[in-house]
Amino acid sequence: MTREEFAAELDRIFCAPHAERGIMRLSETGLLAEHLPEVERLKGVEQPPAFHPEGDVFVHTMLMLSHISWPEADLGWAVLLHDVGKPAARTCDASGAMHFYGHEEIGAQMAEEILLRFGFGEARRERIVHAVRCHMRFAHFDRMRSSKQRSVINAPGFALELELHRVDCLCSNGLLGNYVLMLDLLHEEQSREQDPEPLLSGQDLIGAGFAPGPVFSLIFRRILQEQKAGRILTKEDALKFLCSFKDKMKCGLQ
Repeated sequence: MTREEFAAELDRIFCAPHAERGIMRLSETGLLAEHLPEVERLKGVEQPPAFHPEGDVFVHTMLMLSHISWPEADLGWAVLLHDVGKPAARTCDASGAMHFYGHEEIGAQMAEEILLRFGFGEARRERIVHAVRCHMRFAHFDRMRSSKQRSVINAPGFALELELHRVDCLCSNGLLGNYVLMLDLLHEEQSREQDPEPLLSGQDLIGAGFAPGPVFSLIFRRILQEQKAGRILTKEDALKFLCSFKDKMKCGLQ
């Protein structure tokens, strides 16, 4: 199997249910060690039981693949490579406690090299490598300033990175507080982006003396702008604005 064929096979595996079974099969046949030794080497890399009761880095990664809610190739690659830097980053302090400081940056550099090796285009490489590099930042999301939080959730690739964070937490310490916080803020952002319900109908405009025509679109657009700005909140506010609009039209100000 060539490198290109191996990469294409992984894409197919990641787009199907139970991707972990496909990766395990590649490991059993030796193809994973041949083409992705960086992932094969995750076997036996122990992690602190307090944070990773599930087992070593390879077990953790396979569990994550098994919990993905929407199979997608780039997400699968991000999951597979997100902790690939841990073997190189692993240290132990004087008490014997394990640490993996900087593993995300090491992993991002390794992911870049791996994806270049498989001939990935720039757009896919950037998307996957960014997810690997930033996968730890969501653990501190609750301590970010609100402006930074909104910048994060509005960034390209956030949906993929959010799912990566969810399965990472789910398959380790189970702490999903920041995931829920991000969902809440995302809902707020999406609600803010949606147009508010119209306060007036065409019949209201006709009743106010306007003849049907292009002016209706102009009036509805102006009222919508005022609603979004918070200056019109009720139908009564909208009718007052309509009267003012009509007076300005008579004076030729519109």
